[in-house]
Amino acid sequence: MRVGIDDEGPRKRSLASRVARTLLQRFIGAIYRPDTELQSHYARTSVSRHYDGYVWFDETHAVHALGAPATKGDEVPETSAFGL
Repeated sequence: MRVGIDDEGPRKRSLASRVARTLLQRFIGAIYRPDTELQSHYARTSVSRHYDGYVWFDETHAVHALGAPATKGDEVPETSAFGL
């Protein structure tokens, strides 16, 4: 359902009520702990109350790896987490 910011009527109210619902949201980057997965990986959130915008992609594609940056000898590339 596509609803523009200036749309009025039942479609806009329907969308507004759906994004206002509180749902479980899974945290990104959580360390997986099977024994406490629900408590440590999820929180109850409402899209309309917690976010300024929402973007949905119907289709995505995997990214392609970039070539390794040129380094001298044993130098750690700047993009490496160990290069901090």
